[in-house]
Amino acid sequence: MSRLFKTTTKKASLTYLLSAGLLAFPLLLPQTTPAQSQTLFDMLFGEKKAAQPPPPPKKAAPQRAVRPKKQTSPASRKPATVQIPIPVPAPKHLVQKLEDAQNVLVLGDFLSSGLANGLGEAFSDNPSVRITDLSNGSSGFVRQDYYNWNQSVQTLLEQEKPAAVIMMIGANDRQTMDSNGKIRIFASDEWKADYQARIEQFVLSVQKTGYPLIWVGQPPYASRDMSKDMLALNEIYRKTSENTKISFVDIWDGFANEDGDGAITGLDINGQEAQLRSPDGIGLTTAGKRKLAFYVEKPLKKVLSNTEQQQDPAASASSEAAPAAPSRIDRVPAVSLRDYGADHSGILLGGVPAPAQPKTHKNDNLYSPYPERADYFRTITNK
Repeated sequence: MSRLFKTTTKKASLTYLLSAGLLAFPLLLPQTTPAQSQTLFDMLFGEKKAAQPPPPPKKAAPQRAVRPKKQTSPASRKPATVQIPIPVPAPKHLVQKLEDAQNVLVLGDFLSSGLANGLGEAFSDNPSVRITDLSNGSSGFVRQDYYNWNQSVQTLLEQEKPAAVIMMIGANDRQTMDSNGKIRIFASDEWKADYQARIEQFVLSVQKTGYPLIWVGQPPYASRDMSKDMLALNEIYRKTSENTKISFVDIWDGFANEDGDGAITGLDINGQEAQLRSPDGIGLTTAGKRKLAFYVEKPLKKVLSNTEQQQDPAASASSEAAPAAPSRIDRVPAVSLRDYGADHSGILLGGVPAPAQPKTHKNDNLYSPYPERADYFRTITNK
């Protein structure tokens, strides 16, 4: 009995000591963080490798808001246009003008200044023609208190001694006129009569000096009202030119669109689409100035040619006496398809007359077919 008690007591003591040792063993280990604490399972089967903490998330760069493209139907999509570069002409070499070059005097308002610019480009390679711009941008024939062309033209002609005079004016004249203390409403009959009288006075002043004068009409403008007024002024200029026998250059169609209004864009002198007027529809671009000069070139060259012959009659006489050089014929006048010639025979050139009918003989009918022969045919008609 006592032996059994002792054995039991020893087993209980061992169990107690073992339990106490197991409970005290974690206290002997170094302190760890909660993330590294070990459990009984870890001590018996080994410690697992601590999981690495996930890397901090990368901050994404803020994306710019992209506006969604507007969806267009295939029918509304415009075909891509291919920009074809327009060849730019090389700058012209400046030609030194001769000392005795013919002087062309350009007078008028701001449009005449553009005309002088275009003429200067047109005659830039001609050493015998010089363009002189004496325009006054805000001038006209209405506000003579601002600038009076009828009083200043004589002095200008004496100073310049031009071979030709060009006048282009009128864009500033759409206003009331003071005529000897009497107020004339624009476009009234009294206004037109007084305005034409001032134009005629200017023309006669130039003609007294013997210098040829060319009058250039007004172009249409973007404003229909202004274009309508310019038509009335052009009629006065045209009528005065006919009465005084001076050259009148009509440029209207060259600066009008299909509806007759002033065109901002149009064809230049090379037939290319170009902007001819400034955005306000009044001024002229470089292409517009050159096109304006294009209309004046032909009558101006004619005047300069006549002036040169008058200044040097010996040269003109020698040119008339000299025999004309044989010309190379490279074209002939058009011939109408209905023109058969002067003889009116109806036979085309190169045509062959029809052969004459062969002559017959009296014996040609000796062997005429008769009834009951194979070559005898008779037409039977029903009566």
